[in-house]
This record gives sequence, structure tokens and C-alpha cells, in this order.
Amino acid sequence: MELLLFLGKEVVFVSPSMIPEKFQFLDFHNFFQVYEENKDYPCDIFFLLDAHSKERMGKLSSVLDKQNCKTIAVDHHPLTETFADVNVIDD
Repeated sequence: MELLLFLGKEVVFVSPSMIPEKFQFLDFHNFFQVYEENKDYPCDIFFLLDAHSKERMGKLSSVLDKQNCKTIAVDHHPLTETFADVNVIDD
């Protein structure tokens, strides 16, 4: 995220639910948003963390269905499908 900000890019962090209190310190830029079904999330690049399939994205998968953006999945689970444009898997 820091590199994207340094390059002058707009960054939005969207999650299906609130960040647990013990991890709220990670949002020191205050970019966090809870996903809203009726809201539009335009994107050029969609980074997906800790989910190796669209099914694990839950309701956030609708963002990819509505947008034509490049996807990068970073995860530690074995790859079961290749839905992202780039998959970084460390099993």
C-alpha cells in the first residue's frame, strides 16, 4: 500500500466486515471501508488477500463481477482455481 501511495495512487481497503479491534492499528491511513452492496467500487487493480478462490471472497466477489480490473491474489492456501490475473501462493 505504501508504494501505491508513494506513486500517487488512490487506495481503498474494503472488507466484508469490521476489522477486529486487535488489527485496527493496521489501518493507520484510515482507508478501511466495510463493503456495501449498493456502493460502486471502481478499480484498476484489485488485491485479494488470504483468499485463493472467488468463493472465499464472499460478498466481495460481486466487485469483480461488476468491474473490469486486474486482480492479484496473495494467499497461503493451495491453489484450487486460477481466477486472478496474478496468483502469489506461499503454501
